[in-house]
Amino acid sequence: MGARGAAAGGLHGPPHDGAGGRRTDPRAGGGLGRPRSGLLGVSPARGPSGGAGAAGVAAPLGARRAAVRAAQRAAGGVALPPQPARRGDPVDASEGDAAVTLWIGLHGNPGRGRDLEALLAPLRSDRSAVELPTRPVGGASLRLLLGEIERLVAEHDAGAPVLVGYSWGAWLALQYVAQRPVAGLVLVSPYLVVERPGAPPVVWLLRAPVLGRLLLRRVARGAQRYLEQEFAPGTPPPGVRAQRLAWLSEPTVWRGAAIYKVLQQRHPLPPLARRRAPSLVVRGACDAVADWQRQRAPIVAWIEAGSLSEQVIEQAGHALPWTHNDSLRAAIVSWWRTAATTGAGPVSDR
Repeated sequence: MGARGAAAGGLHGPPHDGAGGRRTDPRAGGGLGRPRSGLLGVSPARGPSGGAGAAGVAAPLGARRAAVRAAQRAAGGVALPPQPARRGDPVDASEGDAAVTLWIGLHGNPGRGRDLEALLAPLRSDRSAVELPTRPVGGASLRLLLGEIERLVAEHDAGAPVLVGYSWGAWLALQYVAQRPVAGLVLVSPYLVVERPGAPPVVWLLRAPVLGRLLLRRVARGAQRYLEQEFAPGTPPPGVRAQRLAWLSEPTVWRGAAIYKVLQQRHPLPPLARRRAPSLVVRGACDAVADWQRQRAPIVAWIEAGSLSEQVIEQAGHALPWTHNDSLRAAIVSWWRTAATTGAGPVSDR
């Protein structure tokens, strides 16, 4: 399957950190995160004191749903609900101690939040929060996936986030950027365009009670081949190889991967030329999963406008979070420090 061609998860159930633990708010001394509220989990507008908005109550659910439908019609497709005002929004990197940076890691397909734990967890501090959501194994709409990002942003109340999208997660990050401002954007081994489209009937068969089980067993046998392609031109470290191969051999993993690959085909990236943010692309020179000449098309306007920095790691493939974790994190930290030094904040329409 193409470059982690499917998606991320964890949109259902209690908050978690991508590694099975309960998610905490770093500013609350380890307490549980704020409760969800509002349409798609977005908190209602807050007043100056942090309470309810000017009216004292959130808009009726019916009115908010109508606003969502109106936005969808205007955008000609999937749209998030109108964004409420939040404390500290937008966050400007030049604010220093006044700003809390929220990093949201979006994994590839097939993938899970813990895939980016070693890369992004070290960024956690009293001024930085890290969220690593895992997409649900079953089907989910693009609106729900974007709504999960929106919920995390509202939960932390930290303003525009920094999105780190790996492979398929880079596609999801750009879908969000098309509608919301971000403080920064990192695309790691981006897989933005499906290079080998799958047939929707295959997904239907995967869901069928009998045929699905038989087909899933056959699909799972391709885990070894996929792993070799993902880590080429090198090989995965022994511990990583055994762990990842065992997970990739689960039939349900490929069921979800097929579903999210079709979702990506059905929702090509909208025009992004007018919505830019301080951005970084890090990719391997020998990526056997994603052809950069094809993957660069959706963001070529950003490249030409100088809004995007690019780093190429020689003799590296697609699986950078596993093969080049330390150098990848160093590149991200260095880029973000530069953005903060220059006073770069969230950028929406230009």
